[in-house]
Amino acid sequence: MSEASDTRLADDAASRRQSAAADKSADKSGLQSSSSPPAGRADAPRQQRAVPSTPAAKVSGAKPAAPPVSAAKAAAGAKPAAGPAPAKAGGKSAASDPIVPPVEEVEAHSYRGIFMLAGAVSTSLIVHLGLIIVLGLMLAVAVAISDPPELAAVQEREQELVTQIVDNSTVASTQMSAPSQSVAAVQAGHTSAIATSATEPALETEVSPDSPVTVNLGAMALVEGVPAATLQTDLPDGAPGDPQSVVDSIDEAMDRITQEILTMLTNNKVLVVWIFDESESMKDDQQEIRAKIERVYTELGLVGATRGDALMTAVASYGKDLHIHSEKPTSDPEAVKAYIDKIPIDASGEEQMCFAVGKTINHFKNFAITGRRQMAVILVTDESGDQTTNYELLEPTIAEAKKARSRIYVLGREAVFGYPYAYMRWIDPKTKIGYWLRIDRGPESPNVEQLQTNGFWRRQDAHASGFGPYEQTRMARETGGVFFMLPSPEVNLVARDDRKYELARLRPYMPSLEPRDIYARERDSSELRRTIWKVINDLNPWNPEQARHINMRDDFSIDDAEFRRQAVIEMEKAKRYVIYLDAAEKALEKLAEERRKEVYPRWQANYDLIYAQVLAYKVRIYQYGAYLQWWLDNPNDRPQRSIKPPNPRTTATNWDIRTRKDVIPTPLFPQEELDKYIAKSSELLKKVMEDHHGTPWETRAKWELARGFGVHLVQEWDDPRRGQGVQLPKY
Repeated sequence: MSEASDTRLADDAASRRQSAAADKSADKSGLQSSSSPPAGRADAPRQQRAVPSTPAAKVSGAKPAAPPVSAAKAAAGAKPAAGPAPAKAGGKSAASDPIVPPVEEVEAHSYRGIFMLAGAVSTSLIVHLGLIIVLGLMLAVAVAISDPPELAAVQEREQELVTQIVDNSTVASTQMSAPSQSVAAVQAGHTSAIATSATEPALETEVSPDSPVTVNLGAMALVEGVPAATLQTDLPDGAPGDPQSVVDSIDEAMDRITQEILTMLTNNKVLVVWIFDESESMKDDQQEIRAKIERVYTELGLVGATRGDALMTAVASYGKDLHIHSEKPTSDPEAVKAYIDKIPIDASGEEQMCFAVGKTINHFKNFAITGRRQMAVILVTDESGDQTTNYELLEPTIAEAKKARSRIYVLGREAVFGYPYAYMRWIDPKTKIGYWLRIDRGPESPNVEQLQTNGFWRRQDAHASGFGPYEQTRMARETGGVFFMLPSPEVNLVARDDRKYELARLRPYMPSLEPRDIYARERDSSELRRTIWKVINDLNPWNPEQARHINMRDDFSIDDAEFRRQAVIEMEKAKRYVIYLDAAEKALEKLAEERRKEVYPRWQANYDLIYAQVLAYKVRIYQYGAYLQWWLDNPNDRPQRSIKPPNPRTTATNWDIRTRKDVIPTPLFPQEELDKYIAKSSELLKKVMEDHHGTPWETRAKWELARGFGVHLVQEWDDPRRGQGVQLPKY
């Protein structure tokens, strides 16, 4: 998305604007037992010995015994026996019946059974209890040594329940429109930056600490130029990808992608879908990739008449709408190059990134599944994409990719540090007037974790974060893909920061790649993080309500009367702004103990830098008001306007606010008080540089320190034709 603004810089930088159940045991003695003794028999569970002349004792649940046999018949038919034989139920011969043991033997046998059963139960309990204790200790150790959420970005995380489903239509289409952009929680600025409607800053009261947030690989030939160490073996489904792979060029990224495809081809046929950003700024990247497509097929041994269909390729592109350029995937590299040539330049300036990725995966899903192909989407873009649809569709897009078993690879650029935007300088070919065009280039975290203001106006720097944009790195990581961070040698990038950070140094500062809702809950469970978020919201210059209080005028009329009118308004705003910054300073100062308890380096650095900035901005805004008052009170001592423009075409002129080292003391803020504040803020900024050396926090602190704490007015000249009849491109 683009926004035109002035090309003028202010001194050293641009100044424009996330139940066990118990078992019943059977009687192992073979005797039937009853839950209660029969009537008149208190010892019914015990079996009495049978006497030949008396009936066998009845046993509950047994059949009745046969009638007694006469002594003569018994003597005639009986074999010699050691003892009398009991009668058996059912009238069978008594000789075949088992001998009923004595009462004493029955009791002993029963007790032995009880003891054996009790021993078995006890042994089982001891063994299971031991297993439970061992498992508990293992879990405790695992919890104790597990990485904290911010440092575990490369570990697999459980996919949350997705409530929004991407359209499952399989009807072929060459153009698809993105959904309407309407999210109630989205206000001016970046959705992922300020995901909620922050309340209007209470400039006369202290900052409340609680901010409402509604917010098996065989041998293979290596691809030329890629060492064996970079080969990625086959990943199981659900394995996390690489959210940060820094490459020196598109050429290196293409070599890595070729290796990724080669790895996938060892197990499956592959469908590669290229998705290109249609921005005008992407034309060079598109042509460079086009020139290397055939090399990919050649190095994979897939060119010529015998190439077959092991690798099929499709091409799509997006801006405001999605365009499917290949009705059917092809194995012909020449056809792929022809599709790339068809990519248009989108005139809207919108990049519906998440919509395009999700819809493209959905479009080719059936082709991949029915053909038993591994799908790999390769997204090529230099922006982070439309804010609203990114916020709505990121998680559904990831869910769609997982359902289709599609990996997502991204060839993208480094995100701006803690900020959603960057600015590209564009020169009108007719008038030679320069303009700044706003592009989406961040942030690197689910929500911004840095101030969005430079103290006077919306940030317009391009300080590098060392990481890719949140949505792109999360898509790559969650689908087993790779985010390739391309270099940004963009000579037209305003306030460009070419510093490269060492990956090992940045690893402890890795941003969270959790879903935004989980990130927000974790953040808001900490008083320190919650307060930092509150201050960021209250100082959000993209929110119209906040902007009325904290976006200070940085250019004033050359006409004295109009200057006075403008200055009076801005001095009153500066008073209220200083009151709020003083309250924010006190709220952050109270969190010193919480800062000592904070374990994650990223949030330690966030606190350290923002605290130092709040102090610095307090001095600068006070100096802003003091200097305007001095200007009004000292007409003879102030700089005099020039009447001769340095260029005949630049006849429009005005006074611009610039920062400097010199400060102006006042009766309410004498020099000694100013010196104390400047010394304290300078000390804190230097400590950020020392404690977080080799990180973006050091770079930002160094930039703040170099700005100075005072302000002054400088006469600027401009071309009066600015903005008249110009057709600004959409980057």
